Amino acid sequence: MENIKILKEKTEDGKSEFYTVTVNMSGHSLIQRFSSLKNAYEFIKAQQKTDSAYYNRKGSGVFSRKHTRVPSLKLISYECMDDQQQLINQGMGRTLNISPGGVLLETYNPVDTKYNIKLALGLGDDLVEVEARVCFCKESPDGTYEAGIEFINPDKKAKEVIRKLTIKD
Repeated sequence: MENIKILKEKTEDGKSEFYTVTVNMSGHSLIQRFSSLKNAYEFIKAQQKTDSAYYNRKGSGVFSRKHTRVPSLKLISYECMDDQQQLINQGMGRTLNISPGGVLLETYNPVDTKYNIKLALGLGDDLVEVEARVCFCKESPDGTYEAGIEFINPDKKAKEVIRKLTIKD
């Protein structure tokens, strides 16, 4: 079970407000900041949808995930592909967290949700490509973008690399 809290805060100069979302899970905390309450709720809704979460709509703010997300900071490359598998664009990103089901990817450019992507994941000498679906992409207050990525049928070698990446240090 996880616990979600939303806290309304002010900047140090008191001129602006922002919302901090804290998700406590398995002894780890995920903290995100948003300029509006609407964006905070959209993030929570997207996370629930991305991770096949069930949300207790009675207002307790508690939901459970299919996979536990593990904080991770790894550089990965991605390629956006259209329906005909033509390259639309490519880039580099950094994982913020990963689970057997997907990854939260931070990029400097938005990743379009209408395209599937190929991720190049590496661990030591193991480098694998994984096809994935972009579930959401949102701009962060610092100008970067966070994309919720769901893996699509990773092969045996990719599953093993993902498993190794999700082991908590």
